Amino acid sequence: MPGHLVITTEDGATLEVRVSGEPISIGRAPDSTIRSDDRRTSRRHVEVRRLSDGGYEIEDLGSSYGTTLNGRAITRERLNHLDLIGCGGLRAQFYLDPEVPMPEGAAEDLSQHASELRAQIHKLIEENAAVRGDLGKAREAQTLSERRHEEAHDEAARLREVVAELRREGDEAKARIETLGQELRNARGSASARQAVEGEEAAEKAAQKEAQRQIERLRERAVELEQQQGQWALREQALKKEVERLGEMAQKLQQREADLQKAMKPALMRIAQLQDELEKARIKLAQTEGDLADLRKR
Repeated sequence: MPGHLVITTEDGATLEVRVSGEPISIGRAPDSTIRSDDRRTSRRHVEVRRLSDGGYEIEDLGSSYGTTLNGRAITRERLNHLDLIGCGGLRAQFYLDPEVPMPEGAAEDLSQHASELRAQIHKLIEENAAVRGDLGKAREAQTLSERRHEEAHDEAARLREVVAELRREGDEAKARIETLGQELRNARGSASARQAVEGEEAAEKAAQKEAQRQIERLRERAVELEQQQGQWALREQALKKEVERLGEMAQKLQQREADLQKAMKPALMRIAQLQDELEKARIKLAQTEGDLADLRKR
């Protein structure tokens, strides 16, 4: 007689799964049939399987918090209709389903439906792989943009320091020119020292011209660096927007991946159910053929 489990989480979510040829495993391990994130559930917590005589049994797989059957702790026991199972934060009830005759042609329909579901799952897996690839590319581009953004920020800071240094040098040159001019004026004020300072005056004029040229060069360099700094600031802003865009893209791809994984789970469960029904239909067909052969012999 076929059986199934109705599993309920602490927040009220329910899941129904049939127990057929393959055992039903519950745990935190990724390959568990029913995967739970509850910390009280072990990686391989409990397993429900069908026996060769048509019955069912449950076995605790050495879990940390144990498994209960109708309120008492168990290791391995046979399951009966309406038994209540507890493992971690999950609660499950076992049901034995009454035998229902399989309509003519239903086995072929179930087989075709299972094939269609497999094709859908294969398509979902391919789409999931494509999404993972796009997500990886988006993350790489985001990392590159973040690195470029940091480099632009550092370069802009360096340029600001260079501009400030050039301005300080210009101020010092101006102060030096003023000092030299004052010394020259003082020297000119002394008639007795006029001849002594004529050579110095010519040298001071040449130095003043050279200092003025240096100031002009520093000013031009400061303007050039300020323009470059503005360009780096614009580039930094553009890279920041690109980082934000790639971050949003990565979030959307992660959500799409989660949606695909969520869509695959009921399809896989439906395939397991269809395989179980197909197996029962084949058994029923074999029994019917046997009965028909017996009737012919009579």
